[in-house]
Amino acid sequence: MEVRRRISSVANGASVVPYAVLFSLPADVWVIIFSHLSHADYACLSATHRSILTLVDQIAWRDAFAGASSLLLVDQTASFYGKFQSYAPNSKSPIIRSRWWYACRHLSLVERCWSSVSLVATRCELPAPLEPSEQTNTNDTDRNRRRQLQRSHGRRLASNFARPILTIGRQWLVVALRSDLFLLPTETYGLNKDSQLGSRNSYAKLPDLSTASRISLNSDNIERTERPSPWQDVTCLKRIDNDAEKLLIGFADGNVQIVGIESKLPELHRPHARVHHHFTARNRQEIVDVAIHPLPVSLHTSFTTPHTNTQTRLVAALSKRGVLSLYLVDENGPSGRDEEKSLASELSSDGHKSRHWQIDEDGQLHDITHDDTGNDSPSTATDSGTETPRTYRSAAFNNAPRTNHTSGRSKRAWSLLLGGAPLSAIDNSDQEQPITWVAVGVTGQNAVQIYPLRLSKANTLSVGASFRVAASQHATSVYAMVVPDEASPLPSYLLFAGFYDGLVRVYDTRQLRYFDTDSETEDASTCNGGPNLLTSDLGANGHRTGVLDGTVEQSSRRSRRVRGDETELHAISIFYETLDRSPVYSLSLGGPRGSRLVVGGSRHSQIRVFDVSSLSGYDKPQISAPIALGGETPRGDKRHWSGFTEPSSDSPQYSIAADAYRVWGVTDRSLWCLNFGLAVPPHSAHTADSHTAHHKSRTSDPTIAYYRHDKYEISRSQTRLCTTNGMAE
Repeated sequence: MEVRRRISSVANGASVVPYAVLFSLPADVWVIIFSHLSHADYACLSATHRSILTLVDQIAWRDAFAGASSLLLVDQTASFYGKFQSYAPNSKSPIIRSRWWYACRHLSLVERCWSSVSLVATRCELPAPLEPSEQTNTNDTDRNRRRQLQRSHGRRLASNFARPILTIGRQWLVVALRSDLFLLPTETYGLNKDSQLGSRNSYAKLPDLSTASRISLNSDNIERTERPSPWQDVTCLKRIDNDAEKLLIGFADGNVQIVGIESKLPELHRPHARVHHHFTARNRQEIVDVAIHPLPVSLHTSFTTPHTNTQTRLVAALSKRGVLSLYLVDENGPSGRDEEKSLASELSSDGHKSRHWQIDEDGQLHDITHDDTGNDSPSTATDSGTETPRTYRSAAFNNAPRTNHTSGRSKRAWSLLLGGAPLSAIDNSDQEQPITWVAVGVTGQNAVQIYPLRLSKANTLSVGASFRVAASQHATSVYAMVVPDEASPLPSYLLFAGFYDGLVRVYDTRQLRYFDTDSETEDASTCNGGPNLLTSDLGANGHRTGVLDGTVEQSSRRSRRVRGDETELHAISIFYETLDRSPVYSLSLGGPRGSRLVVGGSRHSQIRVFDVSSLSGYDKPQISAPIALGGETPRGDKRHWSGFTEPSSDSPQYSIAADAYRVWGVTDRSLWCLNFGLAVPPHSAHTADSHTAHHKSRTSDPTIAYYRHDKYEISRSQTRLCTTNGMAE
């Protein structure tokens, strides 16, 4: 009590000299003391005594940064911190604040940059495809480049257009365009760790992609002499590791590859792509989306030797015509195009190389692994020089033949996401276990279908009967879905889905725990070709009831359709803009705390940024439709804003990737970046007015037009955060 009274007296500004006992306390005791104080108390204590300042900087601010659920790392602020120290007063004993204090200050300032739309915008043109005659002519590259730029305007409707895709990691920014990958070092462009902060040249420009590292997939020659087949175009791209050195790629011909980027070998002068795993297509149905999910360590022993350290992952691929394929990948195992490991060969003994399910109009899965109807040759060697029946343009315009494996019509699929807990075997305990699920975005009144995944004791995969989002009045589509990152303060069980009607709906996937996991039958095709897991009711004695033969399973599914509320997920929150209901093309979560939802629209290169930090405290599960959407976005919320990344464009935002500092995106003709980290003031002597006046004369405008959702007034963003003293409030 005496220690607490002394600390309170010092914090309140009383003229009480702290006893020596305060400085002799162990560090563990100080951690407990600081845990009961606020950040404002830290600032008051720091101003009282130099010894207390040291304690606060080394202990209090360190724990505050560790508990901030930040996507930033202390090492990322090292260059900022070093520049900040150079502005310390030239005195005999200057007060040098710790890097933990500066990390908390920097985190607060970056958060304010996102809120105040203080950023530095950069952009560069995407390369247009060259004709074979132009590619072989290397004497006039400048003239060819000018021709590319002239053709790039309006090429979105041309026959040579392909939808660009990007992904970002700590090492690489990867842009996929047609059958090529363009690699940019993440730390060099957009947030240069060696840039002189506060100087006139601190704004890093994006390089021309023609000078970036270019990797031609499915081709041994870097310089092509003829245009590659459009069937080899990349239609989806996901990173596997945090550095983006391993990529999961889907192609227009239906093939899926895991590609590694090798750049650190001494014999390599430029990055090189190595195919670790190649999954041959069942037929020519383009892959619209791919996903990957880890498996628990307990299952590795079933596939590896005792002394082998491996990482096993579950890979999912979705075709345009609604064919869902699952594969099991041993990342540290044999690699190469012919060293394929499929899900069925590892988890069952049926002798087939892959498992495929067709999604019908009702959202039911039909096992088509044994069905050879409409099966094209699995070999892609004969397809290398062929062309599509009609002009191939992008994943949205592909004219792949429709092959129905069931009596009904297949679903038009758009997006895919693997989420939930790591895939685990069936547990017979009474306690509900978190499960793995695969979500599919389709076109229809129930635009999202979610299928629980389980492993039986015989290591056979079972796909459960679908849960679905609540039906809408009209048919709609879901182009993008995302779940929060592990470091984000948002619960990992929240599913963000972007709809064609312009709304982003959030769902609580913990409802999937109520799916019955007591079934132990194999994944054999039932009378309707569906999955073999049931959701049965509780009997009078409190135990689950139900017989696992096909007849009762069909009857149980019929009763499930009557009680549709048991298998429907209702939105617990909705984010939208009142005046702009354009379709959602892409989604990403970013910001220094991972609580900024960035939405890519379908028109005018527009993005919408929502502050979803209010969902960090969400815990109450929603089993049925809520009476009122308490988390619905208030009309005209000043925390949300919309911006235009291009000065004059009608292109959608085809792909968006956000991190703590930046937002990257691609339109039909450019790659752009909004960098909030470069808007942080490095020291108090720097003002925003000097930078604003300086950049008015620059040819490339580093600002964007934006408006807030509480008042629809077009404004220009600032290139420097306006602060009174450069300190975080």
